[in-house]
Amino acid sequence: YPKDVPLDSDSITINGSTKSTGIPHVSVTAQGTGVLNSGIGDKTGTVGNRHIKIQFSDSTTNFYCCIYYAAEFFRLRQLLLPQGDTGFIRSLSRSFQWDALGGKSGSLFMKTRDERFVVKELSTIEMKTFHEISQQYFDYLIGAALEQRLCVLSRILGIFHVGFKNSLSGEAHRFDVLVMENLFHDRTQLAFIYDLKGSLRKRLVDESSAFKNSSKPSNADLPVTGQLSENRHTVVARGGSNVVECNQLDSDGSKRPPVLLDQNLLNASVDSPLYLRVHSKNALSHCLQVDTDFLANLFLMDYSLLVGVDLSTNQLVIGLIDYLRKFTFDKRMEMMIKQTITSVQGPPPTILTPDLYRERFLVQMDNYFPLVPDQWYDSLAEHAEAWLIRASPTPIASAAQPLFQSQVNSAKNIEH
Repeated sequence: YPKDVPLDSDSITINGSTKSTGIPHVSVTAQGTGVLNSGIGDKTGTVGNRHIKIQFSDSTTNFYCCIYYAAEFFRLRQLLLPQGDTGFIRSLSRSFQWDALGGKSGSLFMKTRDERFVVKELSTIEMKTFHEISQQYFDYLIGAALEQRLCVLSRILGIFHVGFKNSLSGEAHRFDVLVMENLFHDRTQLAFIYDLKGSLRKRLVDESSAFKNSSKPSNADLPVTGQLSENRHTVVARGGSNVVECNQLDSDGSKRPPVLLDQNLLNASVDSPLYLRVHSKNALSHCLQVDTDFLANLFLMDYSLLVGVDLSTNQLVIGLIDYLRKFTFDKRMEMMIKQTITSVQGPPPTILTPDLYRERFLVQMDNYFPLVPDQWYDSLAEHAEAWLIRASPTPIASAAQPLFQSQVNSAKNIEH
């Protein structure tokens, strides 16, 4: 948006023409009833309309863009991106459509040419969810950035509504998109990528076909106990993309490994576990405890942990992804149906209440990444409560408890 448009204006409209681009009319409108800010410390909860609308047209087509939560995202980008909005805009100026075969939503995906950002089309439910949690999201992410606090939530850096209509052909398109950081930017030596939900139901990919068009690392390349270097298992806790790919080419022509799931990791862990040292295990456990507690208190679920195994740096690159899904009526119905048809001997259903989903997720993530054995291993494993940093769970608002209490009790009884 133009630099001469102040973000705290109640109503601003700018009209003009640009001969160099052939755009005869540009209209920028910032609407609001109060000063646009991050909302941190605002106890009133009334910030007004925080969106900026831009319309422009050429001889045949009208274009439209709405920048949702412009000031809040601007503040977040200033804290997270070294080049601020300048680099952000330059990256978005060149992008390409991208087949993210790791996703199942069927949404449109795009990537910027410099591989820094991923653009994902949002569903109506995801858009509604973000509007409902926007203030808590900005408070949490901006607070983490200001306090230099580790956070593994994938970082959404902008949400937009874009569209166009051709007056001659009548063709028109409108959709909501989010722009997020690409977790695997500048990571060219990823051996494996895992999308982990903590569930084993339908969480297995046929590796023979998945690696058909990509080179699979041998067991000698994987982290094993006897070959650990001093910094082999540093955990990089950063935000990232909620998009992964399978046998896709990057902009430089290099291939990414396919996306594997929970059961694939368990199968590989029989011979080559992903060991973590104490400090890395502590950091990962603490981040997951705190971030999933934040999500559960907002009744968010269905998230997963995206893990990239980088052999060039001996690091695990991680990020919590796909968390814009609330435990709504349709999710409760899906849970009840799955519980009805699931065999007693089979794994529990994927759909649980937010608290139960979080509990299962944390237990499984703890199992997926064991401590590296050393002379103190037995003592550490038996006294985890002495060295693990445990976040104190924040109680869910009492007003919301009666709505879900019966479902929580029912799910616990079935699970046990």
